[in-house]
Amino acid sequence: MISKFNSLKPNRFATAALSVVVLAATAFVFSTSANAQNLRLGKATWEEGRANCIRCHGWSGDGLGEDERAPQGANLRLSLLDRGTFETFIKCGIPGTEMPHYDRLAYTDDRCYGVTAQQIGNDKPFKAERSLAQREIDALLDYLFEDVVGKGMPVTKEACEKYYGEGSTRCRQYQPAAGG
Repeated sequence: MISKFNSLKPNRFATAALSVVVLAATAFVFSTSANAQNLRLGKATWEEGRANCIRCHGWSGDGLGEDERAPQGANLRLSLLDRGTFETFIKCGIPGTEMPHYDRLAYTDDRCYGVTAQQIGNDKPFKAERSLAQREIDALLDYLFEDVVGKGMPVTKEACEKYYGEGSTRCRQYQPAAGG
């Protein structure tokens, strides 16, 4: 009778393997959910939120801003710059241009391009209306590298519908992707 009971005990290896599978599945679901949440925050920051990037860069990042009175932003869809460079541009702005800085402490010390406000003088980028927290900057960068940076031209109907939603009347002007 005892031997029958012992044969019903779970194998330690099998139990450990099952635990690893359950933990991995949980981590995947959590990270996928966290990633989706981060992308939503990034898109919200891009759209309006604290940055309102579409004002100058346009919804698709093609440099055709949503506000005719705003300066024309760079076409980020054609950019080959890396994430670190983009982070610097967001935090510190771009000297001598209309790209503002979103780091509230930018140019109070030499964190931006190794210079202070006094050293950079008139080329200092203006301070954005609102500062961004590091979490917002990270989310914005995640969104940009997922849907905007390096995606090329022309903007496609698929990209538009991903942004505005499938069937959006705003996307009628765009052509489907080649082969799509």
